[in-house]
Amino acid sequence: MQASTGAGECLPISPSNETMIEDYGVAYTVVSDEEWLNASRAFRTATSGACFFLITTDILGPFGVGFSLGTMGWGPGIALYTVFGLTAGYSGYLIWKCFMGLDSYQFPLKNYGDLAFRIYGSHTRHIFNFLQSIQLMFSVGLIVISNGQALSQVSKFRLCYAVC
Repeated sequence: MQASTGAGECLPISPSNETMIEDYGVAYTVVSDEEWLNASRAFRTATSGACFFLITTDILGPFGVGFSLGTMGWGPGIALYTVFGLTAGYSGYLIWKCFMGLDSYQFPLKNYGDLAFRIYGSHTRHIFNFLQSIQLMFSVGLIVISNGQALSQVSKFRLCYAVC
């Protein structure tokens, strides 16, 4: 049996497709509800890896590594970064479990505000969204100040880092 793609060419239909619908001579496969649910959940961006990398960049920060290792030394610095990395990984895993446990096709979780709404209610959603926007603003400010300070150090402090 062959299915037409509508462009004049025919593609073979595999016998493994359980459900086929034929409409005007064209055969279509039917996606089950379970397959649709799994595909839509897999398409979400709230993976444990994404949560891990977001938390890791917030806690560790790549710009402070040299200063912290220079101040603390190699042993304590690497130990502290390892502990923070493991903590960030575990936190990302817990957030991912919350997202996967509460996510649904009818009410998808797209951000932390949606997660707070499903757990605590409407007022907490607004608080989480506000705090997340404040955190984003502070993160961007920190990156701008850090890059300005790095430019000031490269110019041997002949340029005030607040200007950058």
